[in-house]
Amino acid sequence: MLALTRTELSSLEHVDLSGLSDTNRLENARALFLISCYTGLRFSDVAALRPEHQNGEWLELRAKKTKDKLTIPLRGNPAVPLLARLWAGQVRTITNQKLNAYIKDVARVAGIDTPTKHDEHQGSQHTSTTHPKYELIGTHTGRRTFVTLSLEGGLSWETIMKATGHKDFKSFRRYIQVTSERLLTDFARVWGKQEDVASNALSGSSPSPAAATTSLQAFYG
Repeated sequence: MLALTRTELSSLEHVDLSGLSDTNRLENARALFLISCYTGLRFSDVAALRPEHQNGEWLELRAKKTKDKLTIPLRGNPAVPLLARLWAGQVRTITNQKLNAYIKDVARVAGIDTPTKHDEHQGSQHTSTTHPKYELIGTHTGRRTFVTLSLEGGLSWETIMKATGHKDFKSFRRYIQVTSERLLTDFARVWGKQEDVASNALSGSSPSPAAATTSLQAFYG
């Protein structure tokens, strides 16, 4: 289970790949990977995309794995210029294996190297190793990044499931990574609302009844 943080995604988007001996293949791999990050599509569906799948402000296609119909909004979506390049033949589809290898190189150049734990289970055996994060990034990371950052951005899980084609929450939850940033933001959003009430209680001052009521209403929603 691995997703990029918003900062890591930005680093991947903006890292300068020019001047490298393999610039073209790395830029091509980045474009394919970012389409997955922006749309939540599995790589098998990204590789199968054709111009006829875009209907105005929507991507409409059937998932290769499940045969479910996917309808993905494109209004304001940063995937749009990348899709235009794909339709024009400026971005080329490649194999899953090649993208897995190339996107690690892009992430390495982008400095996405936070030590990250990797757990493996084989029967009753469990091993845990730590790697620079770029070594663990693969095609699966795009879809999981889409889900994680969409939740962080405030989209409901029902809305995201509609776009990703998940039928039940049990399978959907495997794609959710609760990042440290999300924990900080969510706790500050909820618990920070009672900060004034707590401060007044500790200082011994009493807020007016109206102010206290407003603060409590804000805290309890």
